[in-house]
Order: sequence, then C-alpha cells, then structure tokens
Amino acid sequence: MSKDFTKPFFCGENKDDIEGFLFDYKRYVKSKSWNEETQCGMIVMHMLEETKPWVRELIKTKNKWVDLMNAESNDVVKINRVRNIKQGESEIARGYASRFEAYLDPVKNSVRAYEKRNWFLDRLREPYRSKVETFCPDNYTKVKDCALQIESF
Repeated sequence: MSKDFTKPFFCGENKDDIEGFLFDYKRYVKSKSWNEETQCGMIVMHMLEETKPWVRELIKTKNKWVDLMNAESNDVVKINRVRNIKQGESEIARGYASRFEAYLDPVKNSVRAYEKRNWFLDRLREPYRSKVETFCPDNYTKVKDCALQIESF
C-alpha cells in the first residue's frame, strides 16, 4: 500500500496554520466523500503526535463536524497563548503565575502535565528560573509553588 502524500497534515502552531490546515482538510475530505463521522474520526490521523491527545478529547465531546472544527481552532489558539506567555521584566512571580493560570484554565485538560511545567519554567525570568531549577520540581504545581516561595524570601 502506498502512502498518500496528498493528504493535509497539521504541524503548525497558530490560528493561521490551523485555519489553513482545516481548509485543506475539508477539501481532502470532500475528495474522499467521507461522511461526518469519518471526517471527525480521521482528523486525528492528520495531526502531529503531540497534538493527537487533545484532538481525541475534542472528538469525544463534539458530535458534529462544525463543532469539532470550531473547538479545534479555538483550542490551538488558546494553547499557544499559554505556551507563549512569559514573565514580564518587572512582573513578580505571583503576577506571572496568576496570568499563566488564567490562560491555562480553559485548556488545562488539553495540555500534558510536563508541558505545563516546562512552559511555566521556561518563561520564568532569572533569577527565579535558576533558583527553581536547583530544587528540581517535577511538576507544574511544584514549580509554581517553588517560584512563589522564592519570591517570599
């Protein structure tokens, strides 16, 4: 069996990328004459490995193609907001943690535990980051709590 190189594949990170992918995917689906159930089921096969878990979760809760497409587009944008948030130059750790939590909350079930930890830590500015890293916290909550404790001293 030969590989289908004409199928669209999502590997982007922003709203333009997802909208372009969805446009291409809709055209691909039409050429295959798939019904709505197949469209929803097959979309996960057109995603990067790291995006598959949250797409599978979306499929469980969305029973219509249009609902799935809207949710997917919105989640990509929201997840990328979390991924790209960083501590401001004069912002205290508590303020950064609060903003991070606010952006994370709507998509917390779509983001893996290690991603939450890494994204928060990677965008925590010095000297907080290096001090937190010395304690080697293994999850997001511990990283956040450690940063807040360091700030208290």
